[in-house]
Amino acid sequence: MSVRTRVSLMGSVSLIVPMALAPVLSPALAQTLPAPAGAATTYTTQTVTVKGTKYTILNRPDVTASRLQLTPKETPASLSSVPAATMRQRGYSQVEDAVDSTPGATSGGSPGDPTGFSMRGFTGDEVTVLRDGIYYGPSDMVNRPENSFNLKDVEVLRGAASVLFGQGSVGGVVNVLTKQPVFGPATYNADLTYGSFGTINAGIGFGAQVSGRTAVRLDISRTSMSGYVHNDNPNDLDITGSVLTALADNLQLNVGMEYMHSQLPSYYGTPLVPYGDTLKTLGGVVKSTQGLTIDEPMRYNNYNVSNPELFSNTYIPQATLTWEPASNVIVANEVYYYYAGRRWQNAETYTYIGPNSGAT
Repeated sequence: MSVRTRVSLMGSVSLIVPMALAPVLSPALAQTLPAPAGAATTYTTQTVTVKGTKYTILNRPDVTASRLQLTPKETPASLSSVPAATMRQRGYSQVEDAVDSTPGATSGGSPGDPTGFSMRGFTGDEVTVLRDGIYYGPSDMVNRPENSFNLKDVEVLRGAASVLFGQGSVGGVVNVLTKQPVFGPATYNADLTYGSFGTINAGIGFGAQVSGRTAVRLDISRTSMSGYVHNDNPNDLDITGSVLTALADNLQLNVGMEYMHSQLPSYYGTPLVPYGDTLKTLGGVVKSTQGLTIDEPMRYNNYNVSNPELFSNTYIPQATLTWEPASNVIVANEVYYYYAGRRWQNAETYTYIGPNSGAT
C-alpha cells in the first residue's frame, strides 16, 4: 500500500456525440424538419470552437543531445527524456528507475559501483553520467543512488557522444537535471510513499522569487527501507538548493549546493550448505552440481559483520554565470568543487565450514 500527495493540472477534454443523439442533446446541431414539398430545404448549423495547448516532449528544448537548445524532433540522435511529472506518476523513486524505463538502457552494479548503466553493449565508464550537464568523473567512482524527488528531468542519449562530453561517452550519456529556481509565483511540493519491507520515500521542496532580482529553490528528500534480511537498512538523503540572481537584464548568477548521503545495502547473499546439513531445503531456487543448496531458516540472516559500513557523503558547491549578449548568443562559465567521502567495512565472501568447525 502506498500513500502519495499529488497535484495535477488536467488538459482539455473533447466529447464526441453520436449523430443519432445530437437532436436530443442539442437541437441547434440537428437538421431542421423537412420542408413541405416544393419548398427549398434549409439547414441550421452552429460553429464550435475548441481551444487547447499542444505540448509534447518532442517540442521541448533539450540540453543533452546538443549545445544549441534543439528539440528532440530537431536532433538526429536517439534521445529519451523522463520529466519529474512522469517519474512521480509512475512511482520512480531513484534515477535508475527512470533510466530503466527508456528504450535500450539498463541499470545495475556492484557493491563498489552501485549505480551503473548499460547501453548498446557498453557499460561502466563507457556510459557517461552528468549532473546538470557537468562531468564530475568516471561513473563507477562518483555515481551513487539518487532520489528522483530533487530532479527536474533525466535525459538519456544513446550512442557515441564523445564530441560533446569528452572521453568515455562511447555507449551513451545520462544527464541528471536538478530542480532550479525560476522567477515567478512560489511553488511547493511534498511527497510521501510507503511500501513493503518498510520502504519510505519522503520529500519536500519549495521555490520562490524573494525579490525583483532573486529567486531561490530548496529540495530535501529521503528514502529508507528495513530490508528483507536482518541488519540491512539502506537509506539515502539528498539536499539540493540554489539561489538565482539577475545581476542585469542579460546577466544571471546561479549559486548552488548539493549534499548526498548514501547508506548502501549490507547484504551480500546466503552461503550454500550441503543437503545433509539443512533443516529445510529451499527448493526451486538454486541448483548445484556439488550437492549444495539453501537452508530455508538461513535465508533471512545477514552474514555480514555486525557493524557494516557502506556509506558515502558527497558535497558539490557550484556557481554558474550566464551572459546573453544577444537573443541567439549565450556565454556561460561554471565553477564547482566536488568532495566525496567513502567508508567501507564489510565481509563480502562467506564459506560454510559445517558442524564442529568443519572437523570430521
